[in-house]
Amino acid sequence: MIVPMKKVFMVVQTKDKEPALDALREIGVVHLENFNYSSPEIEETAAILNKLTEADMFLANFKPKKETAGPPPVTDKEKALKDVLLVKESIQELSDKVLSLDKEIMRLQEWGDFDPADFEFLAGKGYHVKIYLASARQIDSLKELEGDVVILHQSGGFTAFAHITGEEVKLTEYDEFVLPAKSLSGIIQEKEGLKAKIEQLQEQAASYYSLRPVLQSYRENLESQLEYVTAKANVLEEENLTAIVGFIPQDQVDNLRKWAGGNAVAVAVTEPEADDHIPTLIRNPRWLEVISPIFKFLSLVPGYKELDISLFFLIYFTIFFAMIVSDAAYGVVFVIGGLLAWRLLQKKGKDTLAAKLFTFLGLATVFWGSITGSWFGSPELIRGTFLEKLVITQLTDGFSFYTPAGDFYKDLTGQDVVMLLCFIIGITQLTIAQVWNLLQQIANRSLKAV
Repeated sequence: MIVPMKKVFMVVQTKDKEPALDALREIGVVHLENFNYSSPEIEETAAILNKLTEADMFLANFKPKKETAGPPPVTDKEKALKDVLLVKESIQELSDKVLSLDKEIMRLQEWGDFDPADFEFLAGKGYHVKIYLASARQIDSLKELEGDVVILHQSGGFTAFAHITGEEVKLTEYDEFVLPAKSLSGIIQEKEGLKAKIEQLQEQAASYYSLRPVLQSYRENLESQLEYVTAKANVLEEENLTAIVGFIPQDQVDNLRKWAGGNAVAVAVTEPEADDHIPTLIRNPRWLEVISPIFKFLSLVPGYKELDISLFFLIYFTIFFAMIVSDAAYGVVFVIGGLLAWRLLQKKGKDTLAAKLFTFLGLATVFWGSITGSWFGSPELIRGTFLEKLVITQLTDGFSFYTPAGDFYKDLTGQDVVMLLCFIIGITQLTIAQVWNLLQQIANRSLKAV
């Protein structure tokens, strides 16, 4: 459920501002209201967080096939970030150069392998050579050029020719072939050298993969720091007094007042205004928390004035999942996999909600597969066993439908029954949504409900 919130106003002496903010961070029950969304500290912290995201995404591409145990190559968080980004930028820079060389190689391939220095040598001897491309309609004009003209090759409607003169001459009416900085073979050799350097850097990046936990720890510290500097930038100061405005769960108001009474902080508690950006705090029973991994994956968080659909989402998501998989044997596999993951995560001290959800969905799949008699896609596997007694035959074989007068109306197959069941489930889902939304709008005295 969405926890009701209260708006709080706290006034402290300006000299006690930072200790008060530190104490509020320790208490962890007040969400401070944002007035200013930027400050030098906020921008600096946010910039580092962006770099951490960039570094983590980069390292994710270099996960070794077998992770080696042992300490990370760098333990200093700032140095770890700097080293990873340096490798990333170096790889990107060299990759861009390789791409540029590839384009140059493609441009030169039809011209063959020659040394551009030869043109400089000939120019020093009084033979200035330039290469041009002439279109089909410009061919006849080549005869009128001063100096010697040597046709090199023709392709794609263009003629390549060399223009040789005693003095340097530039023909502006033709497209000049720009000489490369080095020969084709030299460019290919340079490209291979760059690729070798990239491979070395990629190996270095793979060795940095173990830095991800270090960077994650750095991220967590900075995220906490960002909250603090944001709060610091969003207090209201007037001479020697500072006002701190925020929101607090209704059931924590008494605790805040007790803290304020012992720390010389003036507190006023009011109802939030209609145009306030009220934060959303969701508290559900432990058994309902199992659906939270889905919401986190989808990044779904209801607004304060919206509805918490956790319960109904869990119910219908479970039903649809079980009906889509529709096989008890696969459900058993899911249950076993979920239990193993649950135990493994529990040993590592990690969050087990995803494993619990997987186990729960597996149990639902076992139930649906059992009543429809599907075990590895075949009802024959349970023929003559106790599992056969669990089957609801109307879901598999269908039944005959009669009118209220007792007259035969229609035979429904098992598939028809399942389709009808899906239709009924869909109708109930939409009905609950519409009625709930109507009641919510009436409670909010919304004209939309009229």
